[in-house]
Amino acid sequence: MRIIPITESDIKSIIPSLKPNKLSDYNEVTSEILKYLHLPLSYIYNYSLHTGIFSDQIKIAVVKPLYKKEDKTCMTNYKTFSVITVFSKILEKTMPSRLSQHMHTDNILVRRAWL
Repeated sequence: MRIIPITESDIKSIIPSLKPNKLSDYNEVTSEILKYLHLPLSYIYNYSLHTGIFSDQIKIAVVKPLYKKEDKTCMTNYKTFSVITVFSKILEKTMPSRLSQHMHTDNILVRRAWL
């Protein structure tokens, strides 16, 4: 796969789209801190994509139950959700456009006309 670099401006455009009240993760990283991390994050993400190594600390997620309906004492009335680090969220948001561009550029998904 040809690596399409993640730029500092990519990261700058993603940060405002993250919900400010949900930015704090188990690392307690806030949007205020993220304002100063565009360049280091772009370097780290590109290095990660190039080497295929994604830090174990960034892979940690806190799994929490979320009440759905009816009896609160019944476990089946809860669904789980994972709180991932803000660093994972940013990288996750950069990937769809890169994968799409990669598939288009390298003709991975080819449309065929039905006869």
